[in-house]
Amino acid sequence: MTHDLPLPDYDNLPTEAIGTRARTLDRQGVHTLFDYEQDHAGRTAVVQLLTTRLDELDDGAQPSGGSPLAEAPEAGRPGGGGQP
Repeated sequence: MTHDLPLPDYDNLPTEAIGTRARTLDRQGVHTLFDYEQDHAGRTAVVQLLTTRLDELDDGAQPSGGSPLAEAPEAGRPGGGGQP
């Protein structure tokens, strides 16, 4: 269970997808993910990218467009989804 996290299915997202989706969140949303990651999986790469995003937001960056609730492009693409 992923509690009340701002990204659906967070625990099953690959690191790259977390980084992309975290860019759509405000500081509170990113900090929620950071706290959760520290308390649960503790994946070094995810902690680093969330720390970087928090620093960017502190320096004035704004959340990007898009919705963190949109369907993940990585879902439904077995083997990476390349063209035959």
